[in-house]
Amino acid sequence: MRICFLSPQIPSGAYGRRGWSFLSALAAQGHEITLCCIADPGPVEDAARRIEGLGIPIHAVSISRLKRWGHCLTGWFGKTPLRILHCRSGALREVFLSELRDGRYDLLHVDRFRMAPYAMAAREFFCGPVVVDYPDALSLYYQRAVKNPRHFFKAFIDRRENRVIPLYEQVLLNHDFIHLVCSEVDRAVLRSLNPQAHIEVITHRVDTAEFQPRSRKDLAARGVFTGTLYYLPNIDGLLWLREKVLPLISDRKMMIDVVGFGATSELDPVKADPRFHMTGYVERMSDHLFQEDIYLCPIHIAAGVRNKLLEAFAAGMATVSTRMGYEGIDCEPGTHLLVAESPDEFADAIRFLLDHPDERRRIGNAARQLVCERYSPEAFECSIQSFYARVLNKSGDF
Repeated sequence: MRICFLSPQIPSGAYGRRGWSFLSALAAQGHEITLCCIADPGPVEDAARRIEGLGIPIHAVSISRLKRWGHCLTGWFGKTPLRILHCRSGALREVFLSELRDGRYDLLHVDRFRMAPYAMAAREFFCGPVVVDYPDALSLYYQRAVKNPRHFFKAFIDRRENRVIPLYEQVLLNHDFIHLVCSEVDRAVLRSLNPQAHIEVITHRVDTAEFQPRSRKDLAARGVFTGTLYYLPNIDGLLWLREKVLPLISDRKMMIDVVGFGATSELDPVKADPRFHMTGYVERMSDHLFQEDIYLCPIHIAAGVRNKLLEAFAAGMATVSTRMGYEGIDCEPGTHLLVAESPDEFADAIRFLLDHPDERRRIGNAARQLVCERYSPEAFECSIQSFYARVLNKSGDF
């Protein structure tokens, strides 16, 4: 199969992980893929080399920050989401459509909702299947985000996006695309906007060979929090942990490792707190997850599936999470993780795991087994192989 793959970044295992999962799985299955994208590798210096190492040629176009924010400012009073305006580029449109026009592609895969206008433009002449991978219902995310403001200016932006994104999702769902999301929760939200839209679920994957149980054994159990630190759900979660939970376990000298890049000024109180160790960007997240430790997922704003939680599961870590933190993952509270909503419940769960290392091991082992069975690369590859076969053959429950 010949696939034109469009992405807002140069995907990698650390940045744009879902796009990387699709590209690496499709390349392993022998498909011919070309990547058209914005030249944004994030913090991963050799992201392009890794893609090309899969045998995938790249057509990358740079968009300056000035142009990105200029598009957002000039379009502020319109009805186009800022996420989409931020990725608008005449140069990328020209490169992408020129590549697609040569007629050799069987399928167009669009990575992320923000690239949807390019898919709409391609429909003027491309008659093959178009897959748009959201992967989250952003209307659900912003509905939740506006209830948890942490910064005046960002909250102002979130309120705007909460108004316009459901309308734009409806427009997109009216097109004859195959819409992909990563959980049944997100599919239900999008179906409420358009019951006739063709919406499929392919969940995330985690590299179970890279993320394996590792042991330190020489140190007391720590708390671990991972994620991109300019992302509102992670900012909110860390501040909630510091402000509401840690005062309830002040008798315990538990350090918390915060592993991730992009910490904003909102997290200055966390950075100044001696109980937190800010690691910053790491090349291999798997090197920082140990089964003796307790993974913390105090998320109150979310949509989709938290990749980081699957990584912690694969590493055999016992996890304490809110219900929203594990939403979309087919796991069982008490078996694969401990679930806590209030600060008191979260503190009690942490205290319980600190005091019961055997329970940490039991829960971590069960979580690891779950990921190996349902979220492994092998399970993911089977899912997309079946999905693309049905797309091209127009068979199955379509």
